[in-house]
Amino acid sequence: MAATQRVVISSLTDNVRTGDLVFFNQRCDSLLDAPRFAVVCAFRKYGLSHSGAGVFDHAGVVVRNPRTDVPWLLEGSSSAVRLTPFEERAMEAAKTASEVVLVRLETPRTPALEARAQGYVAELAGGERGGRT
Repeated sequence: MAATQRVVISSLTDNVRTGDLVFFNQRCDSLLDAPRFAVVCAFRKYGLSHSGAGVFDHAGVVVRNPRTDVPWLLEGSSSAVRLTPFEERAMEAAKTASEVVLVRLETPRTPALEARAQGYVAELAGGERGGRT
């Protein structure tokens, strides 16, 4: 089993790269102000493990903007795909998730990989790279 490590969000933001994956184990009770999301969260957790323990119920992929070098998190929700600054999303997760795990992509970040990731983001954002959807 991998060791748990606590990190400062700003140091993590400086070191994430395009293609890295982020998994969230959300606390469903933190979503009670949006009951629909709390119910979906509970169904995901208990549907996957029956106990709700240790279940990662959400994921995103890091895409670093090549012009600004700012990392963004690309993730889907029940209503849309959203693109959020990585640091902002990490701060939000600190309030709503009991666990967040970063899995680094262990492959060279070739120009082709970066271009495909940016092309996908541009397509989702209607041509605005680094914008929110």
